[in-house]
Amino acid sequence: MGAFIRISVSTTSSCPRKIMYDKLHLPVELSEYIKRRMFDGNLHEESILAESYEKLNLRKLTVTEIPKSLREYVNVDANGNINFEQFKMVMTHPEDPDIEFVGKIDDLAAKVDTGEPVLLEAKAVGQNTWIKLITKGVQEATPYYYEQVQMYLYMLNSLGIPVTYGYLVVRNVDTKGRMYDFRWFRINADYNVVKNILDRFKALKPAYTKITGAAMLDTETAIEEIKQLQVPFADPDLPPCELCIYRDYCYPPVQTEEDVDENQVKFIVERIKQLETEVALTKQKMKEIDELKKQLKELLPDKYEKEFEDIGVKVKVTTSVKPNYKWRDILESLDSEFLKQFATTKTTKYLRISYK
Repeated sequence: MGAFIRISVSTTSSCPRKIMYDKLHLPVELSEYIKRRMFDGNLHEESILAESYEKLNLRKLTVTEIPKSLREYVNVDANGNINFEQFKMVMTHPEDPDIEFVGKIDDLAAKVDTGEPVLLEAKAVGQNTWIKLITKGVQEATPYYYEQVQMYLYMLNSLGIPVTYGYLVVRNVDTKGRMYDFRWFRINADYNVVKNILDRFKALKPAYTKITGAAMLDTETAIEEIKQLQVPFADPDLPPCELCIYRDYCYPPVQTEEDVDENQVKFIVERIKQLETEVALTKQKMKEIDELKKQLKELLPDKYEKEFEDIGVKVKVTTSVKPNYKWRDILESLDSEFLKQFATTKTTKYLRISYK
């Protein structure tokens, strides 16, 4: 049976909420900032990897250095060197066949002197993330990058490639000057970290089932359920949330007076004023109509039907008797604790326009 929870190992997809949002097919609009950051990542990746080969004394892996079962899934040049650009890994959760992990590494190289395989994960970061990496180290500053590399190491080993460590190779794209700041961070494989990741997503399954069921009835309810999920690295100012396409669902943007287009406000208010003047005249006519209908009811019996062909009008009166519940009295007579179970919260935004 195919996995019904598919988890991308890439940084912005390690969030349990994003997995749920994907299933709802929510409308999203990428901000210019997110588009630029994604462009930066794609733009710099190739040159970051090239710089890594030079500074870390690496070479390309050859096709004979990986298991035969994997050779048909990689691109090989005329010299037998492997290009991992199209290499995609898929792994089923070891304890739950309904959960599947997918991932695509940036590169897998080999040490020139020893030939041991080395994972490379390239990142183009801004100044704030760069400072945190330098001062705190990758595990504390960017645990999402750390976990991503750990999962890739685990998946490579599960495919028969014995990789014991990798490098997070990082470029500061906000560097002042002609040369970008460049740094690499060694990450040793740690199964305890991987086990925590596997356990986290296994524990997600009941919530996934619940939210999937709620989405069939009410998308808004499903979104509120998703927002209650605990996220390991939730921070609107750090890359996983900052660059997530669903960011506004978790952190709705707060509008300020500086964001308001006053010319547009003025245009709309003037049109409202014009229409309200027209409505006021219409209300006077509606009041007159209501009064005439009242007089007509008083003239006619409880049951009446007549067509006046000369003026093209048909008049019909019917009478029905229905119970008239005094809801205020009913609610006051009920226990407040009993009523709470039927209560819902509703946020209302009020607008008031005053004319001089």
